[in-house]
Amino acid sequence: MIGVFLGPILGRLVDKAVPWYASILATAIQIVAQVVQTSAGGINVSAIVIACIGIDIGRQMQQVSLTTAVFA
Repeated sequence: MIGVFLGPILGRLVDKAVPWYASILATAIQIVAQVVQTSAGGINVSAIVIACIGIDIGRQMQQVSLTTAVFA
């Protein structure tokens, strides 16, 4: 639900930024979320929740930025 909530906000943020920079930022967010998932996933359930939110936000941001780059 947090990813769906932040979708329009991130879409407007990506629209104001350079699309390729937003793609790089989204990829970095996804990498950080995967690192959190891998390193702390078995220790605490909150790490899994944080990783899921980070992956969802990064995926949506990347989708919007790459679509903007293609149609720009």
